[in-house]
Amino acid sequence: MPQPLPLTLYGADDCDDTEHTRDRLRAGRIPFREISIDHDPAAEQFVRFINNGYRSTPTLVFGAGSWKLVLTEPTAEQLVQALRQAGYVLPD
Repeated sequence: MPQPLPLTLYGADDCDDTEHTRDRLRAGRIPFREISIDHDPAAEQFVRFINNGYRSTPTLVFGAGSWKLVLTEPTAEQLVQALRQAGYVLPD
């Protein structure tokens, strides 16, 4: 079975959506790296670039290298779908 794609969560300190997404990932025991755009100017610039100038959080990036899946402000259903697409095994 192939390894799931690595996951990076770009979030903001005072963002409820970031908190909810982080909690869902932790509850599902999904490994992820978190970067606060409040403390990392390069990360904030990346998030703005990906989101047409908006500081949208959470922004999730699955993958590394030349192929990535980007998901911005996902619903619970979108998050589950993206996790499965990225190769994570989730309970039904």
